[in-house]
Amino acid sequence: MDFSGLVNSVVIETNRPDMDSSQGGDGQIQERISAATLYLHSMDYFYKDIIPAQVVFDQKLYIQQLNTDVFPRYRSIAWCRKNDPSLATFQQNPTLLPPIIDPSGGLTAINFNEQLAFFTVIRPDKIFDGPQSGAWSPYNVEEMNVIYQAGDTIFFKSRTAFNNVLFGYYAFPNIDNSNNGENYSSWIARDFPYAIVAIAASAIFAATGKQEASRKYDSPDGIVQRWINNILISNIEANGR
Repeated sequence: MDFSGLVNSVVIETNRPDMDSSQGGDGQIQERISAATLYLHSMDYFYKDIIPAQVVFDQKLYIQQLNTDVFPRYRSIAWCRKNDPSLATFQQNPTLLPPIIDPSGGLTAINFNEQLAFFTVIRPDKIFDGPQSGAWSPYNVEEMNVIYQAGDTIFFKSRTAFNNVLFGYYAFPNIDNSNNGENYSSWIARDFPYAIVAIAASAIFAATGKQEASRKYDSPDGIVQRWINNILISNIEANGR
């Protein structure tokens, strides 16, 4: 359901067209829909919220830094791995032979596992591996192929020099409700629109003093909780190798 459809459903549910900005109202319905959308997406880390991206740094280094401002509506790291476009060419074109690998392990050898390795997400204080990881010890070893976030910056530490990564991040939904929600985007609005309608309607009832009507939505076995359960059950990630 698009944003206009959500607004119309909340108007019907609450009988409050005076709160619909598209009908000259104060726009509370639009704001409640945006808030409900953000709330539902923030309940968990849903795989449908992951956005893939490619990052190319200026030069190959063992240590890189990346500001998360480059990712629209960034919420959290999902995954990240090193990327070498030259190794992907033959995989995408069956007429090409794979690169020659030196069986002796010499300087010309290609280590696919390392050049395409995933980074492990860690806490900043876990950069050293050992019996007391996080505390310095002469026996601890610095972790390699790891990333961690501090503030708005992601720090990379690699076993090999790299300048290209494939990155996936959890994104917040686009809750912009200006221009009749022209830029609004939410897979929950598409797949479970009445969850948003129920939360927004409950908020409108509460704001207008209809507490009893609001409680019918918000009770432990009410409409809102039933929709939340449906969303969570329907978005369990498949487990496999």
